[in-house]
Amino acid sequence: MLDGWARLRSDWALLRGERVTRTTLVWFVYSAVELRRMAEEAGFGQVEIFGGFDGRPYDENAERLVLRAVREA
Repeated sequence: MLDGWARLRSDWALLRGERVTRTTLVWFVYSAVELRRMAEEAGFGQVEIFGGFDGRPYDENAERLVLRAVREA
């Protein structure tokens, strides 16, 4: 956790025989409200939030946060 949950950091080590490759991933964490606002500000008109790739509701049982947005031509 970095910046009060604004970013997450994950350290990885890949082992191949005696060779070790290390990498770090850092990503930003956004809420559904923030993502919806950013998509709308970027010009997307139809913005929907789901709790899975199967279209389930985004609620306390959601497996993930999925955003679908359509930009009209």
